[in-house]
Amino acid sequence: MNTYEIFLAVMSVVTPLITVASFCFVVKNNKRTDVKDIEARVEAMTEIRVKLDSVLKGMDELKQEIKTSKETVADLSERLKAVEESAKQAHKRIDEMKSKD
Repeated sequence: MNTYEIFLAVMSVVTPLITVASFCFVVKNNKRTDVKDIEARVEAMTEIRVKLDSVLKGMDELKQEIKTSKETVADLSERLKAVEESAKQAHKRIDEMKSKD
């Protein structure tokens, strides 16, 4: 065997080994990248979830405030009706007093 044939024999063995090693390296790096991508997405989704929960809590508080405001308006409406009725009666009495004079 001459040097050229030995070189070809060595290369025919080394080339597939390098190919397999390269493939393994690429697969390993892809898995690492996938894990990092998943971690980044989970972190982003967690942040979105926290913000969404905060918005929902704020909406619940606003609903409660609106309910309280409606109750206050209803109460004030009833009180206003009573005051208007009292004023109406007072005007009647004043008119009756004026007509007596």
